[in-house]
Amino acid sequence: MDDNSKRLGALVFSTLLSLCAAQDGGGRGLISLEGPTGLFINPTSGILPANGNTLQYGAFFLDNEVDGVSHGLIAAHGMGGNVEIGAQASYVSFGDEDKDDLFAAGPFVRCRLMVDSDHSLELSVGGYSRFGDEAIQKTGAFLAASKRLDLGNDVVRTLGLHAGVRNTWLEQGPVDSSLAVYGGLEVELPLRLYVVGELGSEDEELNIEQPYAYGLQWRAGGLNMSAAGIQDGNNEELSFYFGIGFATGL
Repeated sequence: MDDNSKRLGALVFSTLLSLCAAQDGGGRGLISLEGPTGLFINPTSGILPANGNTLQYGAFFLDNEVDGVSHGLIAAHGMGGNVEIGAQASYVSFGDEDKDDLFAAGPFVRCRLMVDSDHSLELSVGGYSRFGDEAIQKTGAFLAASKRLDLGNDVVRTLGLHAGVRNTWLEQGPVDSSLAVYGGLEVELPLRLYVVGELGSEDEELNIEQPYAYGLQWRAGGLNMSAAGIQDGNNEELSFYFGIGFATGL
């Protein structure tokens, strides 16, 4: 093996090693049902690093039926390390001639107010909008906090604690807006694998039962994937969710 091949091999190995060892501030997960990245349903405080970019897709199978699938797509860019901007889109396909498919899209932004440190937690504020078919059109704002604890264990490496409050303004429904409080827990295992659980608040006016979700996220850096069971409070069953994302600059 010549010197150039050795240097190339060393570069590839060091790059893969750095991706697996990189720290993930604020629980910067994958696309959520609300759009901005985070837990499976709600966004967290995690911000893309300066000049970081991501493109992500998620599919939520309503009551585990292939005739009712909610597709989500986001593209985002990190500015200065404390601001993230992007665009999101949602497409609901019913596979039924009697039901029209739905589409809505719009921008989102998230700003970090505090950084996770020995004496503080991470705190971010954000907002997002989707314009299009009224049934899925909404505008939302959230405040999310997180704290990551280093457990110093080779198997269970870190513990991430999340909390947030979110208000959404709706185009259709018995009320114009809905306030939700949510929390989450993530356990980091080797090879950048995370076990994630999430719990939200009920909304009697919208007839939303208590949302919850649990599953796995693999955050390798350039390639990330999610698989979860989600009860968003609107469906009869725990429904399957899958997400995949690609990123640069992480």
